[in-house]
Formats: sequence, C-alpha cells, structure tokens
Amino acid sequence: MINSLYKNRTAIYFGTGMEDAGLTELARLGARHVLLHYGQGSVTRSGLLDRVMAGLTARQIAVTELGGVQPNPTLPRVREGVALCRARGIDTLLAVGGGSVIDSAKAIAAGAAFDGDVLDLIEGRVRPAAALPLGVILTVPGAGSESSPAAVISDPARSLKLDFAAECLVPALAVLNPENTRGVGLFQSRCGILDAITHVCERYFTQTDYVEVSDRLCEGLIQSLIHYGRAVDGRLDDYGVRAEIMWACKLAHDDVAGVGRKQDWSSHVIANALGGHVDQPHGALTVIVMLGWMKRAAETSPARFVQFGQRIFGLASPTAAEAIAAFEHYIAGIGMPVRLSGLGVDLAPATLDAVVDVCARKNPSGTIGNFVRLGPNDVRTILETAR
Repeated sequence: MINSLYKNRTAIYFGTGMEDAGLTELARLGARHVLLHYGQGSVTRSGLLDRVMAGLTARQIAVTELGGVQPNPTLPRVREGVALCRARGIDTLLAVGGGSVIDSAKAIAAGAAFDGDVLDLIEGRVRPAAALPLGVILTVPGAGSESSPAAVISDPARSLKLDFAAECLVPALAVLNPENTRGVGLFQSRCGILDAITHVCERYFTQTDYVEVSDRLCEGLIQSLIHYGRAVDGRLDDYGVRAEIMWACKLAHDDVAGVGRKQDWSSHVIANALGGHVDQPHGALTVIVMLGWMKRAAETSPARFVQFGQRIFGLASPTAAEAIAAFEHYIAGIGMPVRLSGLGVDLAPATLDAVVDVCARKNPSGTIGNFVRLGPNDVRTILETAR
C-alpha cells in the first residue's frame, strides 16, 4: 500500500422519505437562500421538485430555480448559475438530479465563491479553495458525484470535456432515496451501472503491492454491479433492486475501495476527450473505451487481468484475453454496446486526431495512466480497437 488520505465528509441520508431529514440538515447548516438546480423535466413530472420546494419553504429558505441541465453539463449553464448566485446573494446549492446536475452544481458552487472566471477553476489555472455549501437529492445513480470531490463540465464551443476536483467540492449532504430512481429506464440504469463498474476498475487495475483488502472490496462491488445489471431488467420498480444499485454506485466512487493504491484513470481521460465531440451517455461511452484499454494494457501487464477473470467471472485459469472477453460478453449480454459504432459513434479521422491530441496534452509527460503508461500511439490504438 502507498501513503493515502481518506476523508469523506458527505452525510448520507439513505432510504424512503429521507428528503425531509436532508432538508432539515441543510437548514441547520445555515441555508437561507438556495439555488435549486435540476435537469430537464423528470423531477417535475414525478412531483419531487414540488415536494422539495414545499420543504424549503416550510423551513423559511428562499429559493431561486435554475433548471434545464443537460446530460454532459455545459459551461454556459454553469456561468448562468454563478451569475445568479452573485446577483441574488445565494448562500447554498441544492442539486436535484443525477451526476450531470451535481457536477454543474459543484462548478457553480466553486465559481460563486471565486473572484474571477469559473473557467480558471475548471481548467486548473487556479485550484478551488472554497465553494458554497452543496446538498444533493440523487435521482440517477451511477456517476457517484454525490460524495466525490470531482466534476466534469463540457465546453461545447471548443468540443472539450473538462474534469476538475477539489476537497471543497464534496457535497455536505446527499439524500439517497431509491424511490426517486424508479423513473430511470432500463438503458439509463445500465449506463449508470457500467459507469460505476468503470469507476471501480480504474482503482482495481494497479501495480501497487499489498492491496488485497481493497482488491476484495473492488471485486465485491464489481460482482454486485454485474448481478444487478442483469437483475434490473423487468424489476425497474423493485425498491430492493433500486436500493442495492444506488448504494453500490455510491461506494464505487467515494474512494473507499481506492485507499492505498495508485489508480489509473486513463480510460476516463480518453472517454472524456471523446465526449467533447460526441454527445453520448458517459457510462456507455466509457466502458467501451475501457474494453479497448484493457486489450492494450493486457499486452504489457496481463497478471491482474488473469486475477480479474478468476475472481470476478469464476474462470479457473484464464488468459488475460479470456478474462477481457468474459467482461465484454457480459456487457453485450445485457444489451449494451461494446463498440463505438454500436453506440452510434462514427469515429472520423479528425475526431480521432483531436482526442489523441487532448490526451497527449493532459500531462507534461505527454502520457496518461498509471497501470500502463500510454502515449499518443497507444491512445490511437485503443480508440481504433474500440471503433
């Protein structure tokens, strides 16, 4: 194990009807004027937004609304939120939605506490030092943003997806009521599950020694997510299934399974770079890229893939290629695409070149990843394999 700091300050209110307790905590933390941030209609149709508004009003908390967050949240909407916070003296953010809404709220919270352009924070020219307090009512599990320090924001004008992270971005509280996820359809549910699996895999594939404890945590999470990726079909209204998925997705990205190990994250770097050019669900896109990454990484370092096949899929003595094939077979078996073409992505030469360039500029070394260091030619190979 390597030296690590594990800290997660998000208070989780889990279960039916826990919105009331979460809003009470938000008031106790000093919320007086909330920016209520949400997506494109599902929270309105379900009646959740009305219930949240009533709860805030009952606690004498003023509300300014900012809805319309798109999947893959955008910089213009973030700037709109920052301007609202500054103009109206907003002191707290409340995100009601999934990872896109939460990420957008994180960027707004940081930008509102910063005397400058929020893009400087998002692009890393200035590290966020403070942010307005943020509460979350989660409606779409998968991203794990409800208790993480990270966010991803799209800049459509430049075809970029920009990731940034800071401790001050971690939400103060999150309400995880599985009832609020029953409107999530089968495809989107499986996108969230695959997103969570990739979060665990980015931690699982490591060269760090003596990480057996967290190996087993990772393996248990992946196996549970695999199970519910199948079980959710025909059980979209099953509270127990929804609860298990919601909790597993949260654990997949709060870093409890990543303590003491050097993590990789190259699949996410590549997927985010590609996501700046194609508007596709993040979980589905990332797992396709990860399959391409696995095939390249296994050429250099096959042993952990053998363990992956043995412990996750119960293969007796697999090769690395057989272990990866088992994972790919699972993804296809739940009706999810395993190639970019199956997701409707036509990887044009200019897009491929642009993605390779973004990855090459991610770090001063010109490489990405830790499990296997990847240069521009490797990124190109991974994308060609994923095509």
